[in-house]
Amino acid sequence: MDDGLLALEVDDLIRSMPEFGEFLQPDPEVIEWRGRLAAIFAQISPLLTQQMQFAFADMELPLNQYDRGVRNIIALLYEARHTLRLKSPAATSSAVGHGAVFEYFDEIRKIITTAKHKK
Repeated sequence: MDDGLLALEVDDLIRSMPEFGEFLQPDPEVIEWRGRLAAIFAQISPLLTQQMQFAFADMELPLNQYDRGVRNIIALLYEARHTLRLKSPAATSSAVGHGAVFEYFDEIRKIITTAKHKK
């Protein structure tokens, strides 16, 4: 899969991320989201996959490491997004859901800002 498509997938993962307290819920949508996360991270980097596994393991520790694990997953998602954008100019494209007017214009603003910085 090329970096542009992976970037779109990562953007969608960020948009559809479970609520903070729901990352380990047995809900089918959360389980599917975690599966997509693992598949996409495997396409980007084995190191991302390993870090993701450690973050989910942290969430299951009895020492209340859930918050740290969730923060690490979120940070890894943004790391993946920026890694892909740095690797490929085509990765700056974005998909926005129907009726998401604010998101549409926010994505345009991001692309313009990126273009200005690349001069």
